[in-house]
Amino acid sequence: MVDTEQMPRLLAKASVGTSAVVRGIEPASFGEPTPCAKYDVRALLNHLFGVIVMFHSLARKEEVPEGLLQADHLHGDWATGFEKATERLVELWSDPEAYEGVTPTLGVPASIAAQMALIDLVVHGWDLSRATGLPYTVDDELVRAVTALMERMGDQARQMGVFGAAVPVPETAPAFDRALGLSGRDPRWSPPA
Repeated sequence: MVDTEQMPRLLAKASVGTSAVVRGIEPASFGEPTPCAKYDVRALLNHLFGVIVMFHSLARKEEVPEGLLQADHLHGDWATGFEKATERLVELWSDPEAYEGVTPTLGVPASIAAQMALIDLVVHGWDLSRATGLPYTVDDELVRAVTALMERMGDQARQMGVFGAAVPVPETAPAFDRALGLSGRDPRWSPPA
């Protein structure tokens, strides 16, 4: 179980790891496919950037601005902008009041929204890493947390269309592979040759 006291630390770790991948992405790779079939690298970066900013609003109990997830966030020094957005995410979710009540727009308990933010950061960090060949490290604490969240929330996320069908992985597979499988990803995915 992931409790609210752990979340700021977990979000900070996830933010650092995913920001490092984002900082390494070159625009030349924007058109490359990702493990998220409907997104190339550019579209996935844009999606993740918008999602991070969406979770800012949810932490403040504000409605998500219309069009936020469709907006182009990749302008100017977008890698630094992404890093600052993740730092702000951690800051906002470090306030115990952020976990109280129900979020507007999504209508889920705020503690669940924070867990969703963590899953997005970690799983999409992996997606971008696999698509671009950049290194990505997830420490054991993050792996345990994301695996526990996916085991608990995966079925509902699939019903909502957030994740694809679970990909079977061997019982002996590493925990992170199991989490990826539950999110509808094949842990062995690599870009087409």
